[in-house]
Amino acid sequence: MNGRNNNRKSSNSIAPTVLRLPSLRPSPELGESVRPRDEKKEPSTKVLSPIVMPERTRKFFKKDTPVRDSPGVTLPEEHAKPPHEVGLTTRETVALKSFAVRTGFDVYVRDNNPARLLHIRSKNTRPKPVGLYTKTDKSTEFRGLVRAKETPLVDKSGLGFVSDKDTGLVRDRQGDTVHSDIDLHRVDIHGKTVLAPEYLPKLNSHLNTFSETSRPLAPDKPYTELRVHPRDKIQHPAHDEWEKRNDKKYSGGINFGPQPGVTRFSAKGRDVHFSTTKEYKEELRRKKSEHTYTQDAWDSSAHRDPGQIPPVTIKKY
Repeated sequence: MNGRNNNRKSSNSIAPTVLRLPSLRPSPELGESVRPRDEKKEPSTKVLSPIVMPERTRKFFKKDTPVRDSPGVTLPEEHAKPPHEVGLTTRETVALKSFAVRTGFDVYVRDNNPARLLHIRSKNTRPKPVGLYTKTDKSTEFRGLVRAKETPLVDKSGLGFVSDKDTGLVRDRQGDTVHSDIDLHRVDIHGKTVLAPEYLPKLNSHLNTFSETSRPLAPDKPYTELRVHPRDKIQHPAHDEWEKRNDKKYSGGINFGPQPGVTRFSAKGRDVHFSTTKEYKEELRRKKSEHTYTQDAWDSSAHRDPGQIPPVTIKKY
């Protein structure tokens, strides 16, 4: 009896608190409904419901009070935007954040076409490589894929891309279509720029570990000096270290100057979204890196400032 009573007393003691990280199960970026683990999966339909933000994402990215990072500099009033609104999956967001924490780097990622989410797990498609400047489609049945129908094909990649005469879809020599890669705007530590050889191979490996990749027909072997593979999510160095970033004549100035919106994934503190050129310029000024762009480049970017990519309803075709 005494032993039982002693056991009963010890069971009433306060148990230690255990912190649990969010599950890395796939979230419904493409409109999938969340199912209990023991429920059998229903056959998929051809058309998916509109994108909805996962509950845990909504909680994590809820608005907070403004933060003053240094005297006279007030950061934007909101956390980074929900992943699907800037063309990322929840898993990619977790990978980018954890990479920042592990390395101590601040990783800045450009907003992307949300329709990218339709293609990143598909066969016979590849992320857009460096040198292919034609943009992805945003409004037709081919949304999320690079298409040269209303706009010309601008290819300086040396990979031999061609566009279909009827659809305008751009394909490589193996027949792979092309969707958006993850475009980095900047990688730094304590305000000092980190160059691509120090982060690109490791970050691609980290992203590929965390989330599914596309499966192109192109040979799965490195094709650049930075050992980038056709399936890698990041295909080229960050925009702030590109030598042509201040050249308004290069390719018609299509990528002249800074390119907000941008999300900063930080090793410490919250992640922040910079929607405008003014906000991004203030961030670089805080890091004493405003000289990364010429005044002409800053002015040009401010004139064409898109603000942010608006949320869209995406259906699978």
